[in-house]
Parts: sequence; structure tokens; C-alpha cells
Amino acid sequence: MSREAAVAFLATVAADANLRNELDACLEGATDEVGAFIELAAQKGHSFAPADLAEALRPEGYVDEEELDRVAGGLNPQPDPPLSYFVEVRSRYYNILGPALYKTSFSISR
Repeated sequence: MSREAAVAFLATVAADANLRNELDACLEGATDEVGAFIELAAQKGHSFAPADLAEALRPEGYVDEEELDRVAGGLNPQPDPPLSYFVEVRSRYYNILGPALYKTSFSISR
């Protein structure tokens, strides 16, 4: 189980339209989207935990509250990252699965 396995599965999803359709059908109407996502990934040979998926789906440059508390001022402007299909796919499933992942895997208060 690892973040790398989750990233590898997301890359496979990005490259395979049939797998995207299968994943969308699997997630549609699922009561546990994260579990359904991880189960399909396991069927395709990718094993990872919800925390690994959360890490893989986290947007580039994401800084959680703990990391933010450790930052000590300063400005480091970065150019916008180039959009790739992988980023679009990761973002799509982050939007679908993110709330469930962060609700069940982490205690983040808003």
C-alpha cells in the first residue's frame, strides 16, 4: 500500500477511457465512493489505503494546516503549473472522492 500505487492507478485511469467509464459506473450510486474506488483499483492490481489515495489526489502545492503552521513568512511566487490530462483526471476524482476521504480519513475542521 502506497501513495505511488495510487498515483500509478490514477495514471492508468488517465490513459484508459474504458477504465474511466468503468470507474464512473462503479462510483455512480455507490454509498462508499472511496471503498468502491479502492476496490476497483485492487481488481486492476493496484493496492493502496484511503490515506494513500488522499495523498495522491491532493492538488499540487497543497499545504495542510500543520505544514502551514510551520511556514515562517516570505513570498515564493510560483508560475501556474501546466495542465496535463493526469492533473485533470486527478482533479476530477479529487472533487468526487475528496470530501469522503477527508471526512473519514482525517479530522479536518472547517
